Amino acid sequence: MERHEKSDWKFLVGTLALIFVLKLIGLKFPVYFFDFFTFLSVLTGIGLLVWMALKTDKLVRLSLASLSIFLFLHLVVFPFLYLIIISRNPESVEFDGYVYKTEKAKAINALNTLFRIDNLKKQISLLRLIESAPDSIRNIKLEELKKRKVSYREFIIGLKMKQPIGRFKRPNQMESLVFYNSRMTEITYILNRPEIYVGDDNTIDNYRLKFQKIYERAFRSYNLEYRAINRSHFWGYKNILPFTLNITLGGNIKCRSAGANIIYFFHYSLVWIFLIGFLSSLMTDLVKRFSKI
Repeated sequence: MERHEKSDWKFLVGTLALIFVLKLIGLKFPVYFFDFFTFLSVLTGIGLLVWMALKTDKLVRLSLASLSIFLFLHLVVFPFLYLIIISRNPESVEFDGYVYKTEKAKAINALNTLFRIDNLKKQISLLRLIESAPDSIRNIKLEELKKRKVSYREFIIGLKMKQPIGRFKRPNQMESLVFYNSRMTEITYILNRPEIYVGDDNTIDNYRLKFQKIYERAFRSYNLEYRAINRSHFWGYKNILPFTLNITLGGNIKCRSAGANIIYFFHYSLVWIFLIGFLSSLMTDLVKRFSKI
């Protein structure tokens, strides 16, 4: 019996620790993909309540089961219903002005971090600088560039071993085009990538072409995402949950479309029915206890 109780406590503590870790991951990475961790932490918490309900007596089991159903609807089902409505028509749900501006700014910051936008713009400008160079510079082979540097506009261009860009793995250093000023102080360089090999027999222009396609494609993807955010397509489970939690008193959400109003009505009714039922049950229990005194 004692061994069984110890295993139950280990399971309880382990599950709570898992919820805490998942929540920390969700907070650490404010990117759309990591909505999953916030969602998983909520589901794990509800699952824990269901497990506790199965371990208790009939009266407590009923209460915990009711609470689990309420939390599942309140924390999972209705937030996703709002997200479906918003994804189809962002104007169907209106948020408080401060809330909207804050969440939009967070989404843009997350997007900038994901694409490393400042670096991306700098890389494209460097590649376009090479594109504008005369043939006498663009046709220089990389093998020759190892022996001598070339001047173009305010820069001196050469080759140097640099750490390639890579999010998850960092292989050995690779040759990159480096830009110096007139004092031969390194200013910047074109970020190399481990999946692209540029041999010595290639020219500076070949080098540019291989990287320019990648960086400009990434910049187009960034612009598409940025325009989507400006059209209010930035809501996810993680950032909508705090505003649907306090659906009865918050005043942060105003429904404009018919579908959104129907969802809001059922959500609002569910919260009040649960609260009234909980208070009624509590009052009934108190009256019974006082009547026995």
